[in-house]
Amino acid sequence: MRLSILIVSWNVRQDIVNCVRSIEQDPPQAEFEIIVIDNASEDGTVEVLRHDFPQVTLIANDENHGFAAANNQGIAGSRGEYVLLLNPDTILHPHSLDTLCAFLDGHPDVGACGPRLLNEDGTLQPSAIAGWSCDLMGGVLLYLVSLLTFSRVRRDKSRTTIRNSAIRLTRYSWWLLFRA
Repeated sequence: MRLSILIVSWNVRQDIVNCVRSIEQDPPQAEFEIIVIDNASEDGTVEVLRHDFPQVTLIANDENHGFAAANNQGIAGSRGEYVLLLNPDTILHPHSLDTLCAFLDGHPDVGACGPRLLNEDGTLQPSAIAGWSCDLMGGVLLYLVSLLTFSRVRRDKSRTTIRNSAIRLTRYSWWLLFRA
């Protein structure tokens, strides 16, 4: 298995439907799996996933365990060489997943990467959290993931741009692809 796509949900029925559809409309070329970890949604999220997306591996929690714990559940059950933590309000642009995987393939010294983030209107989203720069937030995430997941992370001050790997977000969000 090449890529495991993990999506944590909680009462985001329409967002998760749009997100999974965007993956299905332009699936990665390599073998992949989609794992949705639902934190006890009460809006029909679980039912629509079971009915409309039977190919999705669904972990339906009886209570809300929180975002981090749910991601850990998904990581524990994932089989991919790469793991993608993807927010449910994300719409993928064509070839985004292939571009990011190719970037990691071509840069064995890099442990994690993420795409350019775009707003719904196509404008650049300058930060993942209001007031935090992408560089700072990305650095914090890379540091935390490196402590838990892999032994080597590229730690230089140069900025590598990954072209053709944009995603559209409906709210402030983030996503991260890393080596399992």
